[in-house]
Amino acid sequence: MMKMWKYVTVLVVALVVALTMGAGSIVYAADCQFVLGFAALHNQIPNVVGQCTGNEYHDGVGNGYQNTVNGTLAWRKADNWTAFTNGYQTWVSGPYGVRQRLNTQRFPWEANREGLPILNDGSTPRLPNVYYDDRSNAESLMLSWVNALNQRQYLRAYGYWEPNAAGLPSFDQFQQGYANTDTVQITLGQIQEGAAAGNYYNSVPVILSSQLKTGGVQTFVGCYTLHLANPGIQAPPFQALGIQSAVVETVAPGVDPGPRLGTICPAAGSPVPPTPPANPADISAGRYLDDRTNAVQTLRSLFNAVNRREYPRAYGYWEANAVGLPTFDQFQQGYANTQSVQLTTGAVSSDVGAGQTYYKVPVTLTAQTTGGPQTFVGCYQLHLSSPFAQATPPYRGIGIRAGSLRQVANGANTVALMAQACQGVP
Repeated sequence: MMKMWKYVTVLVVALVVALTMGAGSIVYAADCQFVLGFAALHNQIPNVVGQCTGNEYHDGVGNGYQNTVNGTLAWRKADNWTAFTNGYQTWVSGPYGVRQRLNTQRFPWEANREGLPILNDGSTPRLPNVYYDDRSNAESLMLSWVNALNQRQYLRAYGYWEPNAAGLPSFDQFQQGYANTDTVQITLGQIQEGAAAGNYYNSVPVILSSQLKTGGVQTFVGCYTLHLANPGIQAPPFQALGIQSAVVETVAPGVDPGPRLGTICPAAGSPVPPTPPANPADISAGRYLDDRTNAVQTLRSLFNAVNRREYPRAYGYWEANAVGLPTFDQFQQGYANTQSVQLTTGAVSSDVGAGQTYYKVPVTLTAQTTGGPQTFVGCYQLHLSSPFAQATPPYRGIGIRAGSLRQVANGANTVALMAQACQGVP
């Protein structure tokens, strides 16, 4: 049996869905009807879906559901995916028609920030599991935590909890708690946000579902409290958004966890509206980006922090033993005349050896300063120690180990200069 703290793991009724919502005809049952995308999917697999037992309903973030005699239809607003699940298998309406898989799998063409095993359906080349390490907001953090669990990167999963989180066990106990866990799925409810005394908080309702190695599924409903001290007033070392506490309830077999999802978190703060897709290259001060999923996102996060004047956070993207890293005071003073920075990256190269991955990223920086615009071209070197090889807390994500820049004329051919910027860099 899983302990409460261990498995904040687990899902609900597989929210999986499709890229195409054709305009299906309306299909009626006794006192309910299928419409639009649900009608279209029902018409394609009527015997699988079965008759409806009620009309479509929506959760707090606009996702749609409809119960049938055989399971549940689901539509995800964020990316317009539609699917049907019987609680064990899912039929996804996608770019290659309706495809069937287990709830604990994903197709190569599906979003997979949770890092679930990928089923090669023959439509596309098999893709590696996705490494996702993003603390930009509450949704991204929770998905990163589940991603780490599904990839057996338990030290990374442990690192998403604050060191003083209520009830947090030792790392060895935490890791042992997942010994019988095969995969984890998560469904998020309406996230709330609030602020007090220079701190930001999120309340995150979740349905967590864990597929066990010994067979069977365990389901929980929980409320997670996330915390971030104001990045503008922190001092080094920077403390990123983290899980501060969790209240988790076991869901009995056969019980629908959906109704409890809407009540598990007490009302606090304001509902967080759905986040529209952002331009990945946007590092402006109006956006908060704290993403170490890959080398480019790490550099974007660095200069997003600079644009927001969050210098302790910017300093934290550098490894402690980085070549030529000044003291924090010197680092901060170096940006005294910088008003904003734009970042352009070139082709990333990587090298792997002895459990380490090294990246080289050519860049162009266009800075607006109190003395006018300035342009720099250079090369950043980043590093990640294998998440499987790291054994003791704290977990260390992708970090910058070195960087070299040189000023060039404004209007110079930076594309050509970037092509040579990392040549000869060890």
